[in-house]
Amino acid sequence: MTIGMEIECEGKGSVDAYVIDDILEGYHAKVDTSLQEGVEVTTPVLNNSREHTEDIYCACKILEDLGQNVSERCGGHIHIGADYLKTKEAYRNLLELWSNNEESIYLISNKKGEISRDGAVTYATPISKKIEDAIDNNKFSGYEDFTRDDIIKTIKDIQEDQRGRGGRRTGINFLTINSNDINTVEFRLSNGTIDANTWIENATLFGNIIAVSQRLSEIQQKETITEEEQDILDKFELLKTKDISNEDRLNNFLDLCV
Repeated sequence: MTIGMEIECEGKGSVDAYVIDDILEGYHAKVDTSLQEGVEVTTPVLNNSREHTEDIYCACKILEDLGQNVSERCGGHIHIGADYLKTKEAYRNLLELWSNNEESIYLISNKKGEISRDGAVTYATPISKKIEDAIDNNKFSGYEDFTRDDIIKTIKDIQEDQRGRGGRRTGINFLTINSNDINTVEFRLSNGTIDANTWIENATLFGNIIAVSQRLSEIQQKETITEEEQDILDKFELLKTKDISNEDRLNNFLDLCV
């Protein structure tokens, strides 16, 4: 699994943040005009190695030492390589996991004690209602004959139904799949932060959502499954129902994806 991050922050230290380019291989700092005295630091393609983890802590420490801070204008975007999802079933599972648990995901995708920034309404709009409407409008009719590329195109069409630049400004963004030189699923809902622990925790959360979507597809195609695999399927099916309390939904989601 591959991961990329976009660290947005503000402050007078933005003019010096370019030093990150010279210190950390593959990191790049650039001016972000959507922020006030803002800078966006992008990481190279990361994996779960010790070196890459230490680099995230180093980047955040540099920004902290420069006196940078975050506001409601700042987002914490994480990209997960879309190649991890091998089948159309994996994408269907991702859609269901996301749309059935979107509210819970918004609640837990920030540093403990924080609530989603006001800017999330504009820059990371919830998408579950659009998915529900698409299902009601038979956008997925003929799914049995879909290929992996067909379901990707259908999902992107649903998202682009929100016209203009706003199309990509959803909590989970599929428009970066097979787009130019990147091929990722982008998670845009988290608040901006220069707390490295929060970046690691969110990468773990979003990465596990992707990983579980793929694993479910593998289990669903097996003729014989283990007791553990049946438990995974049962939790997934339970999360599709509406007759479950918010607390039980969150706990089942955490059991499945964390």
